[in-house]
Amino acid sequence: MDTHNFIPAKTTSHQAQSWASSQALAILAVDGIRPSSEGVALMRSIDAGTMTRAQAIQSIIERARLYANR
Repeated sequence: MDTHNFIPAKTTSHQAQSWASSQALAILAVDGIRPSSEGVALMRSIDAGTMTRAQAIQSIIERARLYANR
């Protein structure tokens, strides 16, 4: 059985989150979905710990409001 895609037992929370992000991007790619560069930047910021999920969601909401007000 090929287990290279499974998270090893001695993985830190940060490593697991980064692995999950990589897997999510791969799943989207299989369906031909390419996240925006802004979306990928938010994901990487969360992975790096420089932004919380709540902050990323707020950033997305603010950006959506800007688009809606055009």
